[in-house]
Amino acid sequence: MYRIVSTAFMVIFIIITFFGNRLSAQTTTVASLTATGTGLKWYTTSSGGTALDPSTPLVDGQHYWASQTVNGNESTTR
Repeated sequence: MYRIVSTAFMVIFIIITFFGNRLSAQTTTVASLTATGTGLKWYTTSSGGTALDPSTPLVDGQHYWASQTVNGNESTTR
């Protein structure tokens, strides 16, 4: 489920609730998340925190927030 939370000048904020890949043979990672934007970084917090490594496994029911980087400036709010 994708929900756009807010849009602002040159910045897109997206919350993605991941409901998990139920196939035990495959682990879905942050790298499989998609959103429209440039220089996306994924977080498990709406502010602060550290960007997730693309190889981080997604957790069922966890919310994921994305920041966008435009012209070298990362959005401060997700």
